[in-house]
Amino acid sequence: MSQVIIESNNYWRLAGELSFITAGDLLVELTNKISTLDSNELTIDLSEIKNTDSAGLALLIELLRIDISITFCNIPERILSLSAVGGVRDLLINKGV
Repeated sequence: MSQVIIESNNYWRLAGELSFITAGDLLVELTNKISTLDSNELTIDLSEIKNTDSAGLALLIELLRIDISITFCNIPERILSLSAVGGVRDLLINKGV
């Protein structure tokens, strides 16, 4: 299970699981919510992610393709490890830790 918690218009938290089970639905939900933003900048806090896999990493990379500036903060070590193995760590790090 995963949850999008909107703290403010441009600061959101993701909680729960970023995995093969949740990634598809979460991508649709996040894309829909992002399309309603009043800002072209968004920070997504990942400190409450408890479980993730490569599908969670793919979700984050897909979000970076949206035409707004997205910064991730508090990136879990598991995501950083997966991104290093996949050679995409710089994509996440350059967007914030």
